[in-house]
Amino acid sequence: MKWLAVVAAVAVVALGVALWVNSGSTAQFPATEHLDTPVESKRAAIDIVAQNVRSNFGDNLVQITAEHMTVEQATETVRDMGLGELDVGAKEHVGVPLSAPGYLVLVTGFPAGATVPEIPPGLVRSVQPAIQANWISETGTYVSNGLVYPSPTPLPGGSLIIHGTDWALNEAPDGATLSLAVAVGGSCDKFDRIATSEDEHTVTVHAYVKSQSETGAACTLELSVQSETVQLDAPLGDRTLQGCNGYQIPLLKSAEPPVDCQRIGP
Repeated sequence: MKWLAVVAAVAVVALGVALWVNSGSTAQFPATEHLDTPVESKRAAIDIVAQNVRSNFGDNLVQITAEHMTVEQATETVRDMGLGELDVGAKEHVGVPLSAPGYLVLVTGFPAGATVPEIPPGLVRSVQPAIQANWISETGTYVSNGLVYPSPTPLPGGSLIIHGTDWALNEAPDGATLSLAVAVGGSCDKFDRIATSEDEHTVTVHAYVKSQSETGAACTLELSVQSETVQLDAPLGDRTLQGCNGYQIPLLKSAEPPVDCQRIGP
């Protein structure tokens, strides 16, 4: 029960910050660029996006994940995450069909110039980070929607948002397999998906929950936990594992940064 109240409070604060960030921006989005070479892997897509991270996030820590999906899937995912319209499906912006394959790359962090709040022991972060959504086609079309703070998408009779959530390891990593306990939520929440990215030094895992409510309907507030298995491209080894605290809201087990995501159990 307590954790949902925390999430609600975070959303209210973040919305105020979002208005400040968006009102001060002069960039036109979605911004489109056509690259000279094809993009053949998640790692390549992340490397392209990472080149532009500093202009938005400065020296603040960011986490980047990539998922392989079509234009249509990326458009729906970004909308349902409350990130506005990436609009990659509009031919006047990108000139590719809805079925075109590519990579949705999400960058999560605090914008350049923003004060990253410290977390006193036992407390949670009071402001969630912003997210930049990018889609890169396998043929090299690169679309970005700028920095956005997630907010629920209005639906007829209710609202919907897909948001990051906390996870912890169920057991010690076994080679390239991770067994996760994912914090799902109450009756209006269900597990959505897990996104990952890897390089030679770091593995990032983000778990997502879909929260859909009807106007005037009551949602139970218990915290349900769901077990999920993640298959990495290579054994974890001595690489750093990160992403376990969702939007820095520790639901399963409190932790202070730098978070050790190899801790076991809720």
